[in-house]
Amino acid sequence: MTCVDCGAAAEMYMDRCRTCYRERRVLEKAAKWADAGKMAAVVSGFCASHRSVRRVRGTNVCESCHANARSRNRGRARANAAGYLLQVKKEALRAYGGACGCCGEDRLELLTLDHIDGRGAEHRRRTGRGGVMYRWLRSRGFPAGFRVLCYNCNCSIGTQGYCPHARERAMVEGDEYALAQLKGEAA
Repeated sequence: MTCVDCGAAAEMYMDRCRTCYRERRVLEKAAKWADAGKMAAVVSGFCASHRSVRRVRGTNVCESCHANARSRNRGRARANAAGYLLQVKKEALRAYGGACGCCGEDRLELLTLDHIDGRGAEHRRRTGRGGVMYRWLRSRGFPAGFRVLCYNCNCSIGTQGYCPHARERAMVEGDEYALAQLKGEAA
């Protein structure tokens, strides 16, 4: 079979030779661009805007244009990332109850996840903090071993070993065993 453009031998299962096929692809790409010179610059490895400066690998622009685009879009990228992390946090908190397991606080800004076994620092060293941990939980189907606590309850349990809310409940209910457990006297 012969090439429909130049008459040379065509590639197998194609109607054009390799050279004409490549030229046609370049022309098709150039047609998509308003400026054929811009396309020629990009094909040859130069910036689409400057046409004489080498482009950054994987892009059509030089380092200067790439940096300008990054700085122009930085705010939008941060907003998108913050919205995504908030969505993942809400999903994780809903999966574990959605309110503080100690005092019942349900305002999202005050809620956090607690490691029931007390190994939070070790887990954060392995997986990362904040949004990374929420994504880790979601990727594993929200495993057991976590609970929702407000920041006050979580900090109190972490530093004092008990939460004042639990102590107050035990005093109101008159549960001597719970009081002894909070004081560390129970075996």
